[in-house]
Amino acid sequence: PHSPLVMPVFIVAIMVLTMLLANLVTAVILRNTTSLAMQDTDLAMRRKIQARERNYEELRGLLFEMDADGSGTLSLDEYEDALQNQEKIQARFAALGINEEEQREVWSFVSFKDEDVRIDDFCVVLKAMRGEAKAKD
Repeated sequence: PHSPLVMPVFIVAIMVLTMLLANLVTAVILRNTTSLAMQDTDLAMRRKIQARERNYEELRGLLFEMDADGSGTLSLDEYEDALQNQEKIQARFAALGINEEEQREVWSFVSFKDEDVRIDDFCVVLKAMRGEAKAKD
């Protein structure tokens, strides 16, 4: 004594519930995946910033080593000598995305009439020159 509609209704109900469950599982997986991707992006950004800061600090240390007279300032001669003869300096500039031409231009940004430049001021200008959006004003 079963109605002929019971079986088709039961099958449709099972199909609908299966689709709902599949959509729910898919939504949870996507939410978790998106959350992990955001965390990975944040972590990558933090690592990139930390690497950049390490490069600045290493370059700052190298600049102080270049300071032959120990005054805490660089002369144009000391700077040009370092650019020509010290591979470590060139490598740090390259790691910071500052090419050879820009390395020479940096001096004109920080020095007034080729006067000596405080190393800390020099580093501030370098930090302001980031990536492709370097300010050349």
